Amino acid sequence: MQRANAVAVEQATAEQIWIRGLAQRLPFGKVLVAIANKHARQLWAMLARDEDYDAEAWLKHPMVQRPATSRKQTVAA
Repeated sequence: MQRANAVAVEQATAEQIWIRGLAQRLPFGKVLVAIANKHARQLWAMLARDEDYDAEAWLKHPMVQRPATSRKQTVAA
């Protein structure tokens, strides 16, 4: 069971880790308000900069650690 929890943490996104941390120390209602506040600030920033929604914008952030990808090609038999 402990290994399963460790794997779940390893695969979690930064936002999921942040939400879990909030949920451990704050009541449920305050966690919801914190999430809504974060989303409102993100939307405000998009509107203030006149930007369209970009689902992959987080990849462009300098603090994002990109996983090493292997580009193995498969050969069809």
